[in-house]
Amino acid sequence: MTAAIFVDGSGRRGRRLRMVTYALVVLALALILAFWVMQGVDVLGSSA
Repeated sequence: MTAAIFVDGSGRRGRRLRMVTYALVVLALALILAFWVMQGVDVLGSSA
């Protein structure tokens, strides 16, 4: 069996990956919220 090619003993790679994942989730939620708000504005604008 061969030795591990890449070992991240410091955990730096995992922390960076976690932060990037959190940032992408926040961005996706912000886009969904913006879309939802724009749909609400459209409905309010057409009913008045």
